[in-house]
Amino acid sequence: MSTNYVVDLKVARRKLGLSQDDCATLLGTSRSRYSRIESGKARMGLSEICALLLTFGTPFETIFSMSLAEERAELQDRLHKLPVQAENRQSSFNRAGTLHTLAARLETLENYEYGTA
Repeated sequence: MSTNYVVDLKVARRKLGLSQDDCATLLGTSRSRYSRIESGKARMGLSEICALLLTFGTPFETIFSMSLAEERAELQDRLHKLPVQAENRQSSFNRAGTLHTLAARLETLENYEYGTA
């Protein structure tokens, strides 16, 4: 997974006039941990992501758009690599519907990312 969001974190933090110490305190972590997050050397946990989004007052997609696009492409690739499942399994119908819905969702997101939706 990409760490393209780190530039956006630094820009957002500076734009709001916050220091790394401020963000670390708001996230309930140490300054060194926040510094590692902002430099891309550490991954954020869900609670840290939520706290940052609330602090910055921005939607998830704004900061993590590049990561979402990369993950969408990887997921689309992995979707095509799923093993074929025997038709006699009870869950085959549900699985096929789920995979079809996932493929359609990924396609919609791809079109949205490239402005063709």
